[in-house]
Amino acid sequence: MDSISLPVIHCVKSFLTLLFGLLSANILLAQQLQQDSVSYADTTKVREEKADPILENPIPWSIFIEASAEYAPQPDEHNFHQQLAIGASYRMINIGAFVNLQKKTITKTLIFPNQFDLIYLHGGGYLGLTLINGQQADLVLRYNFSKGGMVWENAETKADLVRDDYYMSKPELVFQYRLLNFISFFASGGYKLGHGIEMPGINKNDFNGFTISVGGRLGFFHLNP
Repeated sequence: MDSISLPVIHCVKSFLTLLFGLLSANILLAQQLQQDSVSYADTTKVREEKADPILENPIPWSIFIEASAEYAPQPDEHNFHQQLAIGASYRMINIGAFVNLQKKTITKTLIFPNQFDLIYLHGGGYLGLTLINGQQADLVLRYNFSKGGMVWENAETKADLVRDDYYMSKPELVFQYRLLNFISFFASGGYKLGHGIEMPGINKNDFNGFTISVGGRLGFFHLNP
C-alpha cells in the first residue's frame, strides 16, 4: 500500500506544481497585456493631441474672397452697389483689394433733348485693425481708398460725352461672424467720401454719405484658442 501511495502522491505533487505554474504564467501574461493596452491608449492619446497643432498653436492668419451688397449714396439718392474683394489678415492686421460696381444706371438730360447715362466704377484697397477678436466673431475698423472712372454716355449712340477720374475713401466698422472655418458672414457701416469729382450734372458731394453693407466670405479663417 505504501509502495503504491508514494508514486501517486509524487504524481499529484507534480501535477499541482505544473498547474500552479500555468496559473501564475497566465496571471502575469494578463497583467502584461493590460499594461500594454493602457500604454498603447496613452500613446495614442498623446499622438492625437500632437496631431492637432491648431489646438495648441492657433492659426494667426486668414485668406478669403468676398462678395457684398453696399447701400451707398449716388446722385439724387441712395442705391445698391456690388462689391467683390479678396482679403487677408495676420493677427490684428487686415488688408485687401476690391472693385465696386454700380447696380442702377443714372440717366439725365444734359444736352436737350439727348439722354445720357452715368456709368462709373472704382477699385482699390483697404487696411484694417481688429478691435475685438472672439472665438467666432470679430470687429474690425478699416479704411478703404480707391480710384475710379466716370463717364456720361449717350443713351442712344453710346458715344462718350465727357469722362473723368475720381477717388473714393470710406472708414467703416466691419462685424464678421464665422459660421465655419471656411465660411463667414459680415455686415458693415461706414461713411463714403468722393474726391476730385468734376463732372457736369454732378455735385461733388453727391457720393458723400453713410453706407451699409452685407455679404459673405469664403476662404480659410484663423482660429482662436
